Amino acid sequence: MKSVPEFLGVKDRLTNYLRVITSKIGDTPQKTVKRSYERCSKRVQKWLNEEYPAIEQKAHKEGAEIHWGDETGMCNQAQVGRGYAPKGKTPVRDRKGKKESINMISTVTKLGEIRFMFYEGSMKKNKLLGLLQG
Repeated sequence: MKSVPEFLGVKDRLTNYLRVITSKIGDTPQKTVKRSYERCSKRVQKWLNEEYPAIEQKAHKEGAEIHWGDETGMCNQAQVGRGYAPKGKTPVRDRKGKKESINMISTVTKLGEIRFMFYEGSMKKNKLLGLLQG
């Protein structure tokens, strides 16, 4: 009788066994899709099929553009850190004392027009309108 590794034709680590087993059943390694468990697929489909076309029609009638946007911020302060040092000696990481940050907002239209802006502080109505009005 053959052992599992001999049967699979694998000579080393468990990860190789798993790779061989999954390939034999037709699975391939893939990047997973992350979805919110609160997501309501029926509601999303209703919005895509019913509400968004109405928004598109209104925008077309008014000569407006629909922008899909995202915003992010960056800061020079580490949020989480772990250091290693001999037992009893606390690790020290030198860093700049003053906190500095920058934000960015970007949008893209259905036709591929891209707009982006870096800014400091909070996003206010006038900043957003300045980005959208070009």
